[in-house]
Formats: sequence, structure tokens, C-alpha cells
Amino acid sequence: MNQMEQPLTVVDDFGMEGNPSGISKAVAVARAEGYVNLTPIQRQFALEFVLSGTTLRKIARLMDVPVPIIHKMYNNPVVRAYISDLQKEVAAHKLINDQWVENQIMKIMPKLLGEELVDIVTSKGSHIRKKKFHAPELTSLLKHFGGVQENKGAGGGNGVNIQINLADMLTPEQSQRLNVKVVGG
Repeated sequence: MNQMEQPLTVVDDFGMEGNPSGISKAVAVARAEGYVNLTPIQRQFALEFVLSGTTLRKIARLMDVPVPIIHKMYNNPVVRAYISDLQKEVAAHKLINDQWVENQIMKIMPKLLGEELVDIVTSKGSHIRKKKFHAPELTSLLKHFGGVQENKGAGGGNGVNIQINLADMLTPEQSQRLNVKVVGG
């Protein structure tokens, strides 16, 4: 990944505190005109930077351009603004992003919590639909998206012990239903 994983801001990332209004105006004009004044090599550099996700030095080798020229293009406010706009455009068209993943989790959470009917295959192979609390799947999902990593030592028992109290995350109604299922059968 290159050093610009997030889209660039127009002025703040340029390191040019001296005349930000002049830079902003130049960038605004270039943006309004569709960056028509960028040279073909500047456009190629910007595209390579956004699409390759590699370092400036590697881009210089790919484009067969001296590293100082690549650095000069990278530090050009209009080129940086073009890169930022390209990054935003690419991000807008990514099919799977953080928001999409979050939406998918929110869709399956009621099924994992046993609030909605799910398809179940019985031991005899027949299919039924019923509500079922999926503790292992829910725990795995929470560990994964909670950033928890299990570290097992050489003996398998020297790792971190993680305890998640799922009852704390349930509504009182869900907690009551779970208690009845566990205690009352």
C-alpha cells in the first residue's frame, strides 16, 4: 500500500502553509476545468499512484521516470488534488467497503441471536425453519470484528483467555428467552 490510503485533502496535506488561499484557488480552478492542464505524464502518474498502491520509487521505475520528477509531481497541489479526486471516485465504486460489511452484519445479527427463523437441517436430513441462537458463530463474529486475536502458545494453553458475556449484549426479552432455553430446556 502506498502512503496515501486515505484520500488527500486539498490544502492541509500539501505542507504549504504560506499561501493556502492561492493553492486552494488553483486547485478549485483545475477541478472546475476537469484538470485539463495536467500533462499526460502527470495523469499517468496519478492513475498509477491510485491504482497500483505502491511506493513513489516503484512508480518511477514503472513509468521509467527519474525519482525527483515523481516527487515533484507528487508535491504539486493540482496533481495531489487530482489523486484525491481519483481516490474518492475509486472508493465510491468499491463494491465491498466498511459500510457494506457493517450492513451485512446487521442483517444476519437477528438470525444469530435467535430472533428470526433460520433454515436448519435435522440429523435425519429434513429441513425445518425455526429460531436458533448461534453462540459459536456470534462469538466468532464478535471476536473478528472486535479486533480480538487469540494467541495460543506452543502448548496450546498459554494464550489469552477471552470471555464474552453475551447476556450483556442482549435485550431483557432475549436474555429471558435464553435463560428459559438453557435452564428450562
